[in-house]
Amino acid sequence: AGVPMLPVVAEASAVARHIVVYAWVMVGFSLLLWPVGRMSVEYAAVALVLGAAFLVEAYALRRRVRSPRRGDEPRPMRLFHFSITYLSLLFVAIAIDPLLFAR
Repeated sequence: AGVPMLPVVAEASAVARHIVVYAWVMVGFSLLLWPVGRMSVEYAAVALVLGAAFLVEAYALRRRVRSPRRGDEPRPMRLFHFSITYLSLLFVAIAIDPLLFAR
């Protein structure tokens, strides 16, 4: 389509900053399902743990981009693969929550 992705047109530090912001937004919306979607406390706990792990990975990528050390290079694919796992586990939690913890 000829539309460049953000990492092509922006510096790595700006991309890492955007990743952290978008990670917070994603985790926030996953937690918003608890009160709005009337999910159980168990769902909230799963979303909180998964979200915290995702934020740790996002901040680790940002730290590596901001101050690279020898042997500690940024690994964006690690975060990408973890995001797939995060979303898959979160969707499983969303799907089974009403079945296991029906009110």
